Amino acid sequence: MIVRLLLLGGILYLFFTVRRLFREARRTGHLYDDGPARIDDVMVQDPVCGTYIPKKDGIRVVAGGREVYFCSEDCRKKFLEEN
Repeated sequence: MIVRLLLLGGILYLFFTVRRLFREARRTGHLYDDGPARIDDVMVQDPVCGTYIPKKDGIRVVAGGREVYFCSEDCRKKFLEEN
């Protein structure tokens, strides 16, 4: 009798665990957790106005042997006029 109760409990546990996994998969679109989100881009600061922008969206200029990124053409022009 005890063996039957333990077996039934184990089967119910497995059923609810699998059910929870499939609900999570339906909600998120994938079955397994990929861990922490991957960072797609780095934020850089515009040296003229101080705005932080994604590096991939910035306007890039090489000045004095280093890369500088700007949020707009206006900031880029101001920087080039000053340097």
